[in-house]
Amino acid sequence: MQMKKQLAVLVASAALLAACGDKEEKPNVKEPEEKVDTEQPAVEEGEQQVDAAFAIYEGEIVKVNGTSLEDMSLELKQVNSDEPIHIKAQPKTLLFENGGEALKFEDLKEGDRIHAYMDSKKPVVMIYPPQYTADVITVQKADEPNGIDVAKYNDQLENDTNTLKLNESDDTKITDEAGETLTWDDVKGANAVVFYGATTRSIPAQTTPDKIVVLKTTLQP
Repeated sequence: MQMKKQLAVLVASAALLAACGDKEEKPNVKEPEEKVDTEQPAVEEGEQQVDAAFAIYEGEIVKVNGTSLEDMSLELKQVNSDEPIHIKAQPKTLLFENGGEALKFEDLKEGDRIHAYMDSKKPVVMIYPPQYTADVITVQKADEPNGIDVAKYNDQLENDTNTLKLNESDDTKITDEAGETLTWDDVKGANAVVFYGATTRSIPAQTTPDKIVVLKTTLQP
């Protein structure tokens, strides 16, 4: 009886050893790590970033504060934003209607649609609502939606955003801020307010402007 028990133990041990020997050990394979691409896309050759000389703010006058251009503050409801802004002026700020006629502070009314142009390099006061000091303000007064461009023009008479090119004409009235007559050569390389009508369907659009005011002193401190 004792012999049978010992034999049974030996058989069981042999079977266990055989099972362990047949079991293959799996290699320790490391799972591949997920790779995150942090490399920035390359900029194509010839691609340039356009820096406009003027920032533009468009909206409707909600309230006119002040008694003159020097202490003026226009509360503006922007066209493309619910955020209110205040437009201030400085002694050299120019006011025009969209047809090119010069305006005065007294001509500004609640409900007027305006465009305020500010030197894009000018520092901005960190305050809420945002407050911007305009160099040029144009008001939609005339019935016809005449085009207005406030920009820097190169020697080819193209603006700094490559959206408008001027065609020279003797019929175009060109002056400085004081009304002194200038020539087309004075427009080249200068900041200017351009009033124009029809344009071509090209890039840049081309136009023969009605009036140009070259900004000689407006942007000076």
